[in-house]
Amino acid sequence: MALLVIIGCGVDRAVGDGGAEGEAEAEAEAEAEGELPQDCPDPPPSIESCFRGAAFADCVADSGAATLGCGPLGCFWFAGGCLAEGYEVGCTPETPPCDGDDEYRCWGFAYQRGADPWDRLREMTLGVDVDPGLQVAQTTVDCLTCSAACSSGDNICAYPDDDVATAGLRGTLIVNLDPWGGYLWGWLAEIEVDLQAPAARFCRIPLTDAICSGPDGDPPCAVSGSLVLSGVPSGESDLVGTSGVVDATFDDSLEIHAEFVIE
Repeated sequence: MALLVIIGCGVDRAVGDGGAEGEAEAEAEAEAEGELPQDCPDPPPSIESCFRGAAFADCVADSGAATLGCGPLGCFWFAGGCLAEGYEVGCTPETPPCDGDDEYRCWGFAYQRGADPWDRLREMTLGVDVDPGLQVAQTTVDCLTCSAACSSGDNICAYPDDDVATAGLRGTLIVNLDPWGGYLWGWLAEIEVDLQAPAARFCRIPLTDAICSGPDGDPPCAVSGSLVLSGVPSGESDLVGTSGVVDATFDDSLEIHAEFVIE
């Protein structure tokens, strides 16, 4: 399975030779283009201080429209338009595909996440409960009502016996159900949980080794469902062994019931 590592994405904003005046003009132009609100903090916050999800980052109080920026840890939609330190504006889904390394990485992000901004609320359609008595022996997946997605390369419906549940805790809890069927394309089952809400989204993230084919719209996410967790992890060290049960229904009639244990 091809895993897209999206780092170092962005373009430089040129500043004229007019000293402070030229720099002010450049910042005003950037704001007019929706690139950078003028009231962003200086110096910018570190990415580690931001509340992050799979594709978004909340670093400061809202001050403008979300801005897509890329840097050392990948690409994120920054809420309020203010970027973290080391991140640059310039990676957009409209970037010509595969025109240089940076643009190639940007196109990879667009292929997986689509063109619309991500934030803490988008597609959060699953209710979340915690049951300390929940016991799950191993990760299993049952695609109750299949759609064309079931035969789309590597995915949890095509290879239900090969699923492995892995997770990360950036701010949201991100659980990936990741089968390996031998193809270099398909989709990844991504469950993202805002433990503070609490609410979750279940999206099918497209994967390919040929991202130059371009994005095919937004990733499909569940329109309804529920998630039960055995506990609320407080850090990365608490993730292994955390279990869950998820039920999700998608617009294309696909229904998934999965039980997982994070490895």
